[in-house]
Amino acid sequence: MLCCKKVNLTVGLCACCLLILLRLSIGWQFLYEGLWKLRTLSTPTPWTAKGYLANAQGPLRPLFRAMTGDPDDLSWLDPEVVAERWDRWAEKFTTHYGLTDQQKRRLDQMLNGSKAFYARLERLP
Repeated sequence: MLCCKKVNLTVGLCACCLLILLRLSIGWQFLYEGLWKLRTLSTPTPWTAKGYLANAQGPLRPLFRAMTGDPDDLSWLDPEVVAERWDRWAEKFTTHYGLTDQQKRRLDQMLNGSKAFYARLERLP
């Protein structure tokens, strides 16, 4: 018959110091990453969770995909839908920055191209 002895384990001073150091270093890492993400909000390419959410697996995948949009969305191949998206973007850009008429014409030329080189195709070659 085996006897179970009561074992008193005590945590030594070195272990306590290492646990405190571990907790501080993990906290520092979270603080640094959070501040870095906040700092990128004012840059041209702010940090987003889009990649994480788009690659989500499991039962909440449809919810996460709805947040970021489907990367396999075939509407990007429809020229009318793409043109409509560009028009919405240009409208937001114009209202946000308050473009002058000359700047609006330049933006239209950059998005739609010059009218002198425009020709509608009846069918694909």
